[in-house]
Amino acid sequence: MASNSILKVDTIQSTDGGAPTLASLPSIPSGKEFVLEGGVEITGTLTASSFTGNGGSLTDLTAVNRNKIFAYKTVLGFDEFRS
Repeated sequence: MASNSILKVDTIQSTDGGAPTLASLPSIPSGKEFVLEGGVEITGTLTASSFTGNGGSLTDLTAVNRNKIFAYKTVLGFDEFRS
């Protein structure tokens, strides 16, 4: 039988002065916040039901420009003006 544990803290600090590491999958309940100060590094997958902001500072994203869209439409035979 699995049991759930609850740990309530105000801050998490590393014992060696470095950045703390969360080794398991934390889950934040709906309507609650997980506030991080400073830089955040995530390895793996981050899933959220919504994000706030315009994403202007996101990096390492595959860019789709006008030429790629034209190429995709040509290869796929898509024409929004054709019925």
